[in-house]
Amino acid sequence: MRRLLPNLALALGSLLVVGSCTEVSLRLLGVKPETSSRWRFSWAEKGEIWRLQPGSTWKTVRGGHLVSVNAEGFRDRPFLPVQPGTFRILFLGDSVTFGHGVAEETTFARRLEARLAPRVRVMNAGIPGWSTHQEWLFYRDDGPRFEPDLVLVGFVLNDVTEMQRGFIEIDIERGLQVVRAINWLAQRSASVALIKGLTAGILNPEQREVRRVEHLSAHPDAPHVRRAMERTAEAMLRIAELARERGDGFGVVLFPFHYQVRGEGRGAPQRYLEDVMVERGIPVLNLHPVLAAHRPSTEIFLDVDHLTALGHEVAARAIGDWLERENLLQTRRPIRPQDAGQRARQR
Repeated sequence: MRRLLPNLALALGSLLVVGSCTEVSLRLLGVKPETSSRWRFSWAEKGEIWRLQPGSTWKTVRGGHLVSVNAEGFRDRPFLPVQPGTFRILFLGDSVTFGHGVAEETTFARRLEARLAPRVRVMNAGIPGWSTHQEWLFYRDDGPRFEPDLVLVGFVLNDVTEMQRGFIEIDIERGLQVVRAINWLAQRSASVALIKGLTAGILNPEQREVRRVEHLSAHPDAPHVRRAMERTAEAMLRIAELARERGDGFGVVLFPFHYQVRGEGRGAPQRYLEDVMVERGIPVLNLHPVLAAHRPSTEIFLDVDHLTALGHEVAARAIGDWLERENLLQTRRPIRPQDAGQRARQR
């Protein structure tokens, strides 16, 4: 024991010297710590659902667009108070709905609202990383507060891969704590920033996600793919059933990945969900044909699944046409006594 402690101290001291020399050398060679993007999440339900930090603001790494988060934890203007006589659309989704890489005013939610103004308010409830499961939890617990007349779900195929990998059973909060710790170190150490960058380059998480999604299209009848699709459809139908019970309108908008609009026979996963919704009388819009008709596709896709400002404009036009064609904007919920009382208190 007497020899162990000095040897341990010597080893730790040596590691500290080597680490310090490496850090200084990297900085002299021009390697710098990461710049913080100030991306912040707020936990609404431990382990399963998160939102953006209410009241926070930052600029996106891609494009330098301002992100301003409202009191409800979303990238939008305040959802409350409810303005009398306004038809309210709650648009649930992930980073595609959020508007990754584009300015807030160019997102399809904001463009759709501009088209339908002044009688329609579109609430952008898109959060990066959300799947259909998180959207169900949010609508179940907080949906009534925002008094939607119509609930729309923006679906992207990586929702299915998350279900397929059992994503909803993972301790998500602990995983993000690890990510935050690594980011904190990378913002203070050139060595950690370099290792993180090299690891990301080797693993290439974006391409791994594309491969998982492509697998859904290539093997739609594989048992594990069918199970994942069924779980996703079940989550979607839970939202639809709850909307029916509450008297809210409901519809689904299906977004393709970029690779799907560049070739034939790649839209099977969306067609499966489309068939399930149609069979149950649920309005559904598959944006695959609309976006596939635009050439070149690089004008409307920013990356593997996110849209450019032009892509958001194309999507907003298609969604607006669909809403009018399906008469989804024609019927308002009757105002119940408790709704009237709540609105009076808000005013």
